[in-house]
Amino acid sequence: MAFQPTAWEEIQQENNFASIMSVSECTVRDLLSRIDKDAKVRNRRIFALWMACHTQEEIAEREGITKETVSEICREMADLPKSDKAAAEHATEFTVPIYNVWKQQEIGGSHPGVTPPAAIAVLISSIVGIFDSSQLRPQ
Repeated sequence: MAFQPTAWEEIQQENNFASIMSVSECTVRDLLSRIDKDAKVRNRRIFALWMACHTQEEIAEREGITKETVSEICREMADLPKSDKAAAEHATEFTVPIYNVWKQQEIGGSHPGVTPPAAIAVLISSIVGIFDSSQLRPQ
């Protein structure tokens, strides 16, 4: 994992860079903020490609970076805060069904979409009648 400096260390590095380049600290901050923004946009684009089932190799080649960098970006982007995990797993959108659609005896015949057992029996017997071997013999 890459070294992550603290906020104070980042400020010190920016100040040192500004003095080395003979520019103001404000100029350095402006440049770095643009770089950070571009990196966030790139990371979102990479993650969207990964979610669209592109391989890490394809993404790395397309973006001009290594496969390891793509892997690290996808791992960081996929690590959602706890507040967003329920929505990502669709737990907030799911409602318990009113009835079990596989157990017809519990539903009754009046619910829309329920086929009465007698109608199913007639349908099956008519299909079996079509393929009855006695009707297929030459006469």
